[in-house]
Amino acid sequence: MNHKYDIDWLVAWMACQRLGMLKGSKIVAKQPHKYIPILGWCFVCTETIFVRRVWESDRQTFLKDLQKILANYPKNHFFNLMLSCEGTRFTEKKRLASMKIAREKGLPELKHHLLPRTKGFTLLIQGTENRIQSLYDITVGFRKTGAKPTLRSILKGRSCQAEMFIRRFPMSEIPTDAEGSSNWIHQLYREKDQIFDYFAQHDTFEGNGLPRTKIPCNYYDLLIELGWIIIIGIPSIIYLFQFLWTSSFFAQLIFVIIICIATIGVRKMIAVTETERGSHYGETSKED
Repeated sequence: MNHKYDIDWLVAWMACQRLGMLKGSKIVAKQPHKYIPILGWCFVCTETIFVRRVWESDRQTFLKDLQKILANYPKNHFFNLMLSCEGTRFTEKKRLASMKIAREKGLPELKHHLLPRTKGFTLLIQGTENRIQSLYDITVGFRKTGAKPTLRSILKGRSCQAEMFIRRFPMSEIPTDAEGSSNWIHQLYREKDQIFDYFAQHDTFEGNGLPRTKIPCNYYDLLIELGWIIIIGIPSIIYLFQFLWTSSFFAQLIFVIIICIATIGVRKMIAVTETERGSHYGETSKED
């Protein structure tokens, strides 16, 4: 999947939820993400593979965690792993550094993506052999007519209009050797760049050889959430108001402090997802 926006990962999760695939979905994320308030806890509890982006240590971590996840899933149970081969979120500064490497290696330059990191992709292909039947290439684009695609916009209730261009490749068609898989993923990203260039010009993927398909909403998870709100949430709110009404000033002060800490945590979570506050990884010309 491309990694160009603050919330493209969230769009992928939403698509998985609508298709009933979210319960078996895993992702690869950088190590600091596990310490993000709220969101980091979700990553840890869903068996995210955390990497430090240092190949010598990441190789062992990736293999160990991937084998652990696959061992816990029966062969007939659904499983998918989301990976952004660019290794970091797209910025123009990172693209310029990445294209410098492309010129040195004699590779075609990309306009909307960074060069894919091939070692991790090859390791994934080799590690999931005979367990995953297909690879889905996802290109996410947010339309200009919607709100700015940020977590802050979503929390404010603003509508962000996203489209996804999805292609399916049988695993049998993807080479498993290092050179073959590297050439394959580079070719894939050249095609992705052309696909996104069409979106950048037309503000839609529609008309690029395929018709628009709308994924219907899946209300199953919503009903579960509403059920737990009725069973636990409403009684908890009633108890909280009773507690605040009858408690001492010191207890009320502690409650206010907890609310302030929670607010800071949410702001921290939002800040981590913002592109301008993201990591500087990839801004220097470092080869994979």
